[in-house]
Amino acid sequence: MAVQQAERSPAVPTGRGWTVGGILLLALVLYIHLALFFRVHRFDPLLGWLFLLDVVGALGTAIGIAMNRRWAWGLGILPAGGAAVVRLLMDFIPAFSRLLLPVPKFRAGFSPPAGGFRFHHHSAAFHGFAGGGLAPHRLGGLPLPADAALLSIIVELLYVVVSLWVLSRTAPR
Repeated sequence: MAVQQAERSPAVPTGRGWTVGGILLLALVLYIHLALFFRVHRFDPLLGWLFLLDVVGALGTAIGIAMNRRWAWGLGILPAGGAAVVRLLMDFIPAFSRLLLPVPKFRAGFSPPAGGFRFHHHSAAFHGFAGGGLAPHRLGGLPLPADAALLSIIVELLYVVVSLWVLSRTAPR
């Protein structure tokens, strides 16, 4: 029985540092997305649910990595890499950001700017920094730094790189 279980979900023969590093990166992804969920779920339910889905994915992945399961490293690419890709698409493709962002209701005689609203205009509101300050703010209960969007992308892409490296060193038997 033990042999069959090892074949189904092989352990990852990496050092303890890689396991702890992967879990810490996922903990940061989880925290950032949980804080963002609390900030956006009331005015943009779709984006809020996507943040919550990332939280659940990061938590499940961190548990799998803590149990030393190889599949968890690959699974973590979905919440971490997916969130980074969505954020970058929202920044560079206005039509994509309009899919996820709420359409503002305008008074009669007022129209949105030509080309629509870019996501980076809304970024401060998502992260609780409408004033543009550098100090952490408490909006929605969990503090985030002013550059949380950049920090989030860096952490997510770093996890993807580490995960791919770990997976490449631990080919299935």
